[in-house]
Amino acid sequence: MKVYLVILNWVLASALVSCALWLAPLVGGWPLPVGMFIGCMMTAGMVSWQYYKDQSPEKEWKWRKNYFKKDYRIEIMAQVAITAILYGLSCLFWQGFFLLLAGFFAAWILNILVEWLWAAIHPHYRR
Repeated sequence: MKVYLVILNWVLASALVSCALWLAPLVGGWPLPVGMFIGCMMTAGMVSWQYYKDQSPEKEWKWRKNYFKKDYRIEIMAQVAITAILYGLSCLFWQGFFLLLAGFFAAWILNILVEWLWAAIHPHYRR
């Protein structure tokens, strides 16, 4: 689990830096990288911090059981529905809110892809 979290954090950090360097000038502002930063902190940063703070002797097994035994189709459908609702609401606000949500969604989708690939490569994590 520790190796997975390190890989996830590095993938999200590199995506955040590339978003800030190359996408922010193209879309005309910083709401996209800021949203991606918030998404990275919520999907990987806080999870890594909670894993680090957990002092239980069964930490590895408990985290693997709760983290990788998901039905990814249902999770993706629920998150896409939530994102669609938030995108609809963003039309009522300024355009930067739309970019903020796009950054958050990009971080979330990267998190799900890395998690799904890790679970596919390591089937013993799903037991």
